Amino acid sequence: MPKDLYIWFQLIAASALGIALMYIFYKRFIIAIGFFIITPLFSALMYTNKEEWINVEVATGLQGYLRAGILLSLGLVGIFYFITHWNQHKDKLPVHFIVLGIFLLFALISISYSVDRRYTTIRAFLFLATSGFLLGLHTWLDNKKKFEQLFNLLFYYVLILSLLTLFFVVFEPSRAWWWKEPSRLLGIWDHPAVLGAFCMISYPILIWKFTKVGWKGKGLIGLLLIITFLFHVASGSRTTLGTSMFGFILWLIISKKFKELIVASVLVSIFFIGIATSAPASMRRDKSKGIFFLTERDLIWKGAIKIIEKSPLIGYGYRVEAKIFDDQKEYDISDLFFIATAQQPLHSGYISIAAGGGLVGLLLWLTLLTIPIYKSLRSNLTIEKGTVALIMIMLMITNLTETALTGYQSLTDIMFWIAWVIGGNIYKFDKDFTGSTIEDENENLKLTGELVDEKSIHPNYTG
Repeated sequence: MPKDLYIWFQLIAASALGIALMYIFYKRFIIAIGFFIITPLFSALMYTNKEEWINVEVATGLQGYLRAGILLSLGLVGIFYFITHWNQHKDKLPVHFIVLGIFLLFALISISYSVDRRYTTIRAFLFLATSGFLLGLHTWLDNKKKFEQLFNLLFYYVLILSLLTLFFVVFEPSRAWWWKEPSRLLGIWDHPAVLGAFCMISYPILIWKFTKVGWKGKGLIGLLLIITFLFHVASGSRTTLGTSMFGFILWLIISKKFKELIVASVLVSIFFIGIATSAPASMRRDKSKGIFFLTERDLIWKGAIKIIEKSPLIGYGYRVEAKIFDDQKEYDISDLFFIATAQQPLHSGYISIAAGGGLVGLLLWLTLLTIPIYKSLRSNLTIEKGTVALIMIMLMITNLTETALTGYQSLTDIMFWIAWVIGGNIYKFDKDFTGSTIEDENENLKLTGELVDEKSIHPNYTG
């Protein structure tokens, strides 16, 4: 077969596969959500965990193109789903989506003055595609059954990836422990900090499921929580571990469980004292400076902020990251970065957004992130609303010292946006999620031999 003809054949085959996938995504939107949450795995599973010191700009690999293709397809499906189902929804477009639209417009405009137009263009359009998918997800979440489907999907996601991590630890230890710091566990991911973020996100989801199952199920989930915590400690991710503890305390305060709060506060204090005085190897970065050593991130942040001050309102272009250090001779980063490119993160999502969009971009970003948290907490608190609010709050805290929330690329981005859509939507279904469920009431009354009549709890119950 001639080379040109072979290329055309590949393009046609890829297009046909893409169209088929998009049709499936549209007809079964839950499958589209499944593909969305596994996109960070494309690069993670191809990570070889071999010694490699990067000192040049890395070319985009197959996983990058595959991921971009999936995100673009999901974006088109989401927009089409929104358009075709718009008449079924009488409510206006939520304000957090309007703010997201303004931010996207600003990101696209920033291409014109970006210090790295190539990366700003790619990242702005892929974030646009991600937002299109989120719009479709918002439209799809129109009843309690779909919310439960989504929560269960997240639970199985956590379960499967936790079991995969355990498999790697037992059978593929050379892949599971990071080559750069052999005391730190990375599991199936490409960095220990990502495993730490995964564990942090897993806790609220597992606790949600814990409240929905019987005693046998509670035992299994309790075991999974313990395993997840051990993974978390082994990852050495100090930010996410500390944030998880804070999130647990915050949840007890919000839910007004003050007796449990006292016990939890004592246990957390003992844990942190133990970590501070006798830290495991996974959490030690510099023996002479203790576990709170920032690994020179403070120097990175100070330099980045000084450069941002030169263009404080609009920044240097969406997601240009460490490219802002290029040609900045007064800020020597030779000891801090491998290279000053857009591929090198600034280790703070908020500083990354400010570098790209200045104060205008940062204010828009903070506004659109926080609105769904407010919506999910402003009325009667349920385990579902608490779960997504806690995920969002913990990820926003993590974003202070990690590049956790900047768009579409990382596990933390993807899981935040799922929680963001749920949190901005679920308050409209308070009457469906408040009060006792049939299963809960029957579980409580089994000792008396009584069963609850479904219609006595839910007058509109149809079986």
